[in-house]
Amino acid sequence: EDGPTDVVFAGGLTGGQSVINNYPYNFDPLGLSEKFPFMLPWFREAELKHGRVAMLGFVGLLAPEVLTLPGLDALAPECSLAGAGGELRVVEAHDACAAEALPVLGVSPLMLLLLAAGAIEVVTSVMKLDPRWGGLTVKNAGDYPMRKELGGLLRQLPKDDTAMVVLQLQELKHGRLAMISFS
Repeated sequence: EDGPTDVVFAGGLTGGQSVINNYPYNFDPLGLSEKFPFMLPWFREAELKHGRVAMLGFVGLLAPEVLTLPGLDALAPECSLAGAGGELRVVEAHDACAAEALPVLGVSPLMLLLLAAGAIEVVTSVMKLDPRWGGLTVKNAGDYPMRKELGGLLRQLPKDDTAMVVLQLQELKHGRLAMISFS
């Protein structure tokens, strides 16, 4: 029978709803949400992290086309537009920054980025595993206990649960689009 159902997909996670009301939106070709329901928080955490990185990466993909940071020419001339006579584009900049070590540090800029990302991943994963932070749940996947450090920034988040779900859904959709765009 083709009709509306009350199927709850992936534990009712935000973003599992269909654009057509009451129709299941079960894009899970491997059936991971049914086979490993205890892993749903980790799946959501990974989706949010990858989406956020892809959104930042897409901006980073476009940024070299329009701006150059002051001092980059002196520090890493091979990674700047001026160092290539204004002809360097994103792919060439990536290749140059991956291959050339910074004279001061002896490692490439992309290696520094990899080390920084790895450090952030370790810190956030340890925080999620630590019971003092509440552990990782479907509800807190992607959130980090830094409210005091961020100060007024988080005061902008909606207090209303419905508005918060809409905001979370927007972040998911933007992240999914960025992952597709960046790839």
